[in-house]
Amino acid sequence: VATLKKGSVLEAEMTAEAIGSIGPKAAPAVPDLVNAVGSGKGRLSLNAVRALGAIGPEASAALPALVEALMIPDPGEPQFHYYVLAAIDKIDQDYEVPAKKFVEALNDKDPKVRGRAAAVLGLIGAVEALPDIVKLLSDEESAARIAACAALAKMGSKAAAAEAELRKTMKDKNWRVQEGAIRALGAIGPAAAAALPDLLETLKGGYIVVRGASAAALAAILPGDASVQDAVIEALGDEYMVATMAVDALAVMGIKVLPELEQALLVDKVAVRKGAAAALGKISPPARD
Repeated sequence: VATLKKGSVLEAEMTAEAIGSIGPKAAPAVPDLVNAVGSGKGRLSLNAVRALGAIGPEASAALPALVEALMIPDPGEPQFHYYVLAAIDKIDQDYEVPAKKFVEALNDKDPKVRGRAAAVLGLIGAVEALPDIVKLLSDEESAARIAACAALAKMGSKAAAAEAELRKTMKDKNWRVQEGAIRALGAIGPAAAAALPDLLETLKGGYIVVRGASAAALAAILPGDASVQDAVIEALGDEYMVATMAVDALAVMGIKVLPELEQALLVDKVAVRKGAAAALGKISPPARD
């Protein structure tokens, strides 16, 4: 604990990890681990979070601080917020992260705070906050709109009521927002079937990342639709990134597209033949015939 408090950043990072390895017997270190979580020092904060989770129920006093940590906008570690939620679950699996706190933050003047609040609500699956997250799809800041799309994608089929607004968001001037809306529609699944015409359009005419996301969304929403199958197979001849997504989409469709893929092996365009072969290799169960 002395090293955690007074050592160099590297020493503190290693020490937090060591304390976590001790497990529940390291409970006396909880207050100092909480301070380390709030330090904002990337790996140190992450290791402190993981240590609190490893201590388990004995670290219950850290729960409020962990909830606060969910709102750190730029923790420096991409998986930080997931580890925070995992730690909360290990400490008390019946603990409910208070959604109200984050719903209120959706109205904060700082767009980073608004976006972070939406992300948390998505992670905890706060369906009761759906109307508030949907409002964020019209936020003046693109980062907040992207975060709202990502939150709805995390909710999956539970976000079906947002389908109409997400279709509008597909027309956003920012391609990252467009991509986020499309991914959210794909996560909603069959309940987003009304988006079919729009997705077929973006698959052929959107920005490269948007086209790739459209292929994945179409496979998730309407894998058995003939127009979807034809459009995704055609996308095998698109640029590499789109073609790769199309391969994965066809693999998701599985044996439903087997006849079409066999025909695609015979077309003149080499990129389409290559994509069809790759898709056949990914289909499960294997398309042996």
